[in-house]
Amino acid sequence: MKKIMSILIVLLILLQTLVTAQGIKWRENESLFRAGFRIGMNFPFTRGFSDDWTSTRIFSPDFGGYFRVGEIVFGEAGIGYTFQKNRFAVDLGSGAYDQFDEVVEMRFLQIPIRAVGEFRIKKIFSLQPALGFIYQPLLQVSDNLIGFSKNNLTNHYFILTAGLGFAIYFFTFELSFRQFLQNWMPESRMKKPSYLHFALGFQI
Repeated sequence: MKKIMSILIVLLILLQTLVTAQGIKWRENESLFRAGFRIGMNFPFTRGFSDDWTSTRIFSPDFGGYFRVGEIVFGEAGIGYTFQKNRFAVDLGSGAYDQFDEVVEMRFLQIPIRAVGEFRIKKIFSLQPALGFIYQPLLQVSDNLIGFSKNNLTNHYFILTAGLGFAIYFFTFELSFRQFLQNWMPESRMKKPSYLHFALGFQI
């Protein structure tokens, strides 16, 4: 995680340097290039992993940087990191000592590709609808006693995302819906995961 955070910090510094160096003006006082950083939280609509396992609690934050180019409609590409802690209730028998909670943590890289609009309402306020997808490869699964690993989980995910954000000065807020195209486990017949995602950030 420290290596990924270092990469993201270096990326943001490079993006800021690029935007500062490029004096391209598409509108008055507006650059053709934008860069930003956001941190968010996923709120799951579904918790099923397989026919046998359903998570009782999910904690799933994420963060990352992005780069945009365009005028009213921007093309956006970024890189980020997310982890998801899933708590499972395990019952091995009828005795009190046969019941326990197991936490499985999954770590992912995120590469979002989106089209983002910017409709300025006032000088300091703008609406930002967004539509695109996220490529999310699985990096690591924590050690656990219930058999989850990279060998039996889906290793590559594509996520459709649509949302509406707004910006005030340099600060951004976004609420979006995320729909996975794959299940957590390839053989699972459960409903594919979906999330409500809320993010805060800034852009330059």
